[in-house]
Amino acid sequence: MSPPTAIRIRLAEATHRAIYWHRLPEKTRWKSTVSTISSRTTLDFVYNVAYRMMGKPEDAEDVSQDAFISAYRAYERFGGESKVTTWLYRITVNAALMKLRKEKKARTLTRTGLDDVVIADWSDAPERFATNS
Repeated sequence: MSPPTAIRIRLAEATHRAIYWHRLPEKTRWKSTVSTISSRTTLDFVYNVAYRMMGKPEDAEDVSQDAFISAYRAYERFGGESKVTTWLYRITVNAALMKLRKEKKARTLTRTGLDDVVIADWSDAPERFATNS
């Protein structure tokens, strides 16, 4: 059974975009990616994804920065099969999940498992016992 026509057309378009992308000179590909990434809407998009996952503005800023650094490092692997924003969305989600995992791990490592209980001071116990006897 062959896929419906709409799916075949989308697959053909994605294949065409990927082939076209790889035939472009690297400098042109990089300029295209940077212009898309540096647009205000894309910056806001990445920040909003990070904010929805993290809940705090400062954490969202950290995740956004990590996402853009990861995107810069992974640029060579971007094949152009999808939109740049789709690629950045996945990178942002992964960066947020990594930060959440690190925070969870840090919380479990710092927790002693004991409740804060006030323990009596026993340093003067011998004198008290001697005077009580």
